[in-house]
Amino acid sequence: MSSTNPPLKPPSKTSTIPKYAIKPRFQIPVHVLVYSIMLTPVAAFYIYYDKNKKTDEELEKILRKDEYYQQKIQNNQVSKEDSTTISRKILVFTTVSVVLFRNNVKNFKPFSIN
Repeated sequence: MSSTNPPLKPPSKTSTIPKYAIKPRFQIPVHVLVYSIMLTPVAAFYIYYDKNKKTDEELEKILRKDEYYQQKIQNNQVSKEDSTTISRKILVFTTVSVVLFRNNVKNFKPFSIN
């Protein structure tokens, strides 16, 4: 039993790809290829920026040199401290109120913290 391959036929005149051509193992759709090529520079810039960006401390040092931004930074730090103390007072007040309420204290009245 000897098997011989039939002779290869020349490609047809209507087809540009011969019938006997080997198909690739995988095919990439055209739209995926186009989007990949278009987004490659964006991804490269993002990686570059992510590795070389300045930290918050470096930006704050740069901004502190300018008087306008220095005043804004100081005001933000003060307001942050104020909001922190207010939130702590609220937390203490609510926990004390809940404890007093749970203990069934008679004549429970909320109080203020100065």
